[in-house]
Amino acid sequence: MTNFNKQSGFSLVELMIASALGVVVSYFVMNIMITSTRSATTSDGLAEAQETGRFVLSFLHAEARRAGFNFSLEASNTSPFADTCAINVTPGDPGADCTFNSDDDDSGDRLAVRWTYNSDGTGRNNQDCSGAALTVADGTNLVDLYWVESDIENGDGYNDVLKCATYNDATGINISSVQTIASGILAMHVLYGVFGEDESTGAVMTVRYVSADEMVAIPGWQNFVRSARISILTRSFNDSTLDQANRGYILLDSEPYQFNDRISRYIQTSTVSLNGLNNLVDNI
Repeated sequence: MTNFNKQSGFSLVELMIASALGVVVSYFVMNIMITSTRSATTSDGLAEAQETGRFVLSFLHAEARRAGFNFSLEASNTSPFADTCAINVTPGDPGADCTFNSDDDDSGDRLAVRWTYNSDGTGRNNQDCSGAALTVADGTNLVDLYWVESDIENGDGYNDVLKCATYNDATGINISSVQTIASGILAMHVLYGVFGEDESTGAVMTVRYVSADEMVAIPGWQNFVRSARISILTRSFNDSTLDQANRGYILLDSEPYQFNDRISRYIQTSTVSLNGLNNLVDNI
């Protein structure tokens, strides 16, 4: 007698167990994918803010080193920074070539780098703040003004920008149009390093960092500065890189910058030594 083996299907219990296992596996796979995507978004957002910060601070570090620069070694020092603003004039307008300090949580301070043009210079020393060729007379004192304009249009990261303009120091007229250097910049604050002699060694050194407002009572305060500390706050270009939360950021002497959103931001600070000054000790 021939026996036939009949093929039997899955039982209902086996199907339910298989379905449950499939749901569990799918859940963990989806969770891993979502977590990976979220981590990548967060990492990309922070990387954008950091890269912007590194580029801008590297640029400002190099530009601030021109403060007080004079191509002639025999020439007397040029005050490395412009006078403080008598009124809150709009940057980029005539007469805005001045140092401005803000402790509020706005777009921050304005850095006004003063230097002397000489046609014998090469490369960067023959250019304005944006890199355009200069056509002024030798010995002309210039002021490169840097400032931040935040949220100039629609509120995204491309509308928070660092700008600059170069002025004739004697006339207060800008000799170049306002240029945008970089986007993704929310604020900039600056402190100035006041130098003096160390009582024990007699060495000339920076003794403290103060805001321009704190120095304004000292006549010719710019001549007592040999360094500057610059701090910037940058942001990612993606508006959704973090979980929604309250976050605060403090740049040097500023009031806290408070945000409640999902945007990655980053603080970066650098100290610039003004080695272009010729006679530091004579100013004490």
